Amino acid sequence: AQTTTMSLEISKLFIALCLLEMKAEDFQLPVDLFSYKILDKRSEFIGLHMNDYAKTFFSFLCHSPGELIMYLYYLRSKNSNGEIITMQTVTMLFLMGFPTPKALEELWDAQKIPELDNLLDHLTF
Repeated sequence: AQTTTMSLEISKLFIALCLLEMKAEDFQLPVDLFSYKILDKRSEFIGLHMNDYAKTFFSFLCHSPGELIMYLYYLRSKNSNGEIITMQTVTMLFLMGFPTPKALEELWDAQKIPELDNLLDHLTF
């Protein structure tokens, strides 16, 4: 998939969360954010363990529930050993950038199945 760089706003958030993680500092979790609630429930459902820094990052990176779900399943597929996803993990998995909006749209369409609607809603690990 084609990749793109982060926006300035997301880049600042990324750096801040990486620094907070390195120092193991607490911060205000965005638990009232709709995307955070989706991420928290779905990651638990698929057995994906993420620290609060990574959860917060993806809550702000993703623009729709579908986009968030795709990232979670991608992270789960790359984490078969069950380790906790951290900002360091995110850095290593996305060295070349994040998928472009067009690439994400194509990936979303590719996972659709007429009988099931969205394949990702029916995967189990």
